[in-house]
Amino acid sequence: MSITYTCPECEQILIGTIGDLSCPDCGYTSKKYEPINLPIVDHSKWTIPQQVRKIGEEYGEVAEAVAMNDPVGTIREALDTMQTCATLINMVQVEYNLNLDRLILEHETKLFNKGYMGVKA
Repeated sequence: MSITYTCPECEQILIGTIGDLSCPDCGYTSKKYEPINLPIVDHSKWTIPQQVRKIGEEYGEVAEAVAMNDPVGTIREALDTMQTCATLINMVQVEYNLNLDRLILEHETKLFNKGYMGVKA
């Protein structure tokens, strides 16, 4: 999907794709980070409502680690939360046979449009 955006460095109007935001004039490249790859866990004995409750529990543990100014605990608990959310996504995707690639692209586009990806449209 091609988009039009303004380079934040030299203000040139450019056309590109969300995965490749760079300016040939000034060399600006949007920050692209390596993904955090999480394992797919066996969720066959869990229900979607149980998983949602688990997300709430994990969120509370992140909040507690932040309140205790515990950066290592914060990351550990955030990873637990990410894993729990990823498992929920996998559960829903499997149950409803959804196209995750399309949903990820929509999500990335939304982040781009909100200006969260380092380049303003």
